[in-house]
Amino acid sequence: DNVPLAKNTMIAFDANAGGTTGKTNLPSLDVPKLDADIYYQTRDGASVIESSKYSTNTMADKVKDQVENKTQQLNRQAEWEQKGTPTDPRRAGFFMLGEGNRFDALMDKKNVAQLEQTIANHDARNIIIGERAYSLNELKTLDAKGTALATDHVNALKAEHIAAGNTEKSFNTRQAYGNFFKETMATPEAAMKAYGLEVGEASPQLKSGKVPNIGNVKQGAAMGAAGAGIVSVIQLGMKGGDITLQDVQHAATETGKGALVGAVSAKAEQHVIPAVERRIGNAIQTKAAQVAEQKVAGAILSRSLGTAAADGTATAMAAKTIGSRIVGSTAVGTVVTTAMSAYENREGLAKGDSKAIGNVGADTAVAVVAVGASSVLGAAAAGAVAGSVVPGLGTAIGFGVGLAVGVGITVVANASGIRDSIASGIGGAVDWAKSWW
Repeated sequence: DNVPLAKNTMIAFDANAGGTTGKTNLPSLDVPKLDADIYYQTRDGASVIESSKYSTNTMADKVKDQVENKTQQLNRQAEWEQKGTPTDPRRAGFFMLGEGNRFDALMDKKNVAQLEQTIANHDARNIIIGERAYSLNELKTLDAKGTALATDHVNALKAEHIAAGNTEKSFNTRQAYGNFFKETMATPEAAMKAYGLEVGEASPQLKSGKVPNIGNVKQGAAMGAAGAGIVSVIQLGMKGGDITLQDVQHAATETGKGALVGAVSAKAEQHVIPAVERRIGNAIQTKAAQVAEQKVAGAILSRSLGTAAADGTATAMAAKTIGSRIVGSTAVGTVVTTAMSAYENREGLAKGDSKAIGNVGADTAVAVVAVGASSVLGAAAAGAVAGSVVPGLGTAIGFGVGLAVGVGITVVANASGIRDSIASGIGGAVDWAKSWW
């Protein structure tokens, strides 16, 4: 939406020199071993590559690696840009989705010197950090203002240190400067506020991707009824011609229970999943971004979630949403199933009957596996389809896959006798424990 692409072209993620760009219709990168996080052509014919990172934290590490000769990627990007001509204009830039909290690390003098070598046009606003775009010269101006204020601040601290009877040599000047920049330069916005200087310009706002809504009660009831109905039909089919009216009534009752469980689960998920995302969502997102930084692991994760971003930005955000829903829906499904089983075995539980306890334990165990697996595979299927085709269709297919997996595990557990074996095992353990009292 923000950058009109050249006709018949697409964005390439993690493009490699000499490699095919496939359906993107982009020219092959002509600098050996060049690895472009994002590569595309604009409507005006300019080719653009970007180092795309999750925040200033990861970008600072990237530049530092170049400074320490651990990688030559930034130099290769500079070489690629310098090979541009009036008929083949090229631009290299940097994109950070968020500001992070280490803008001061990115503006380290050695890092700035490296950026001066890498960026051809120091006045071009080709460094995007969060919601603003900056030129290298603008960031250097901001840094210079901060350095002047830091010098005054450090000199004042040193004077106080000496006045307190300490020697000048005992004053840690380097640490004082470091503390100043950590406090005032965590983000570009914080630095501009602290230094009284505004630089850069607001960059176009990125639109949030469409995320499937958590199902409502009506949808939950329909899904629960469908799952229970499928299980009941399979169980009736396994009986062959010996189906009685009582069997049909039982199937109808189970379908009704499924609808109730689905409705209750959907209502609970509306509260539980957002709570889970608030508690662990950021941790999942951060970890996914770190994993996606590794080429092989990142590629696998990106494809499994249906996202594509060289440093895992989109992958991390998808992981946050999908991971939170997997944890939330698994917890809700397990609790609801356990509650239903406890209700059905309430008389035995009230008496401390080992068989009733075994039944509840077995139902809970099967629920953890069935609900957990259906949540994981269903979410992965939804993410894969949504990331490559249509979000709405992705949700539908995800539900279908999840339902099939959950139903399949439940049927197998019951038909194979695994569920009964678990119940017997738990019941036996209860009887053994009782024998000691």
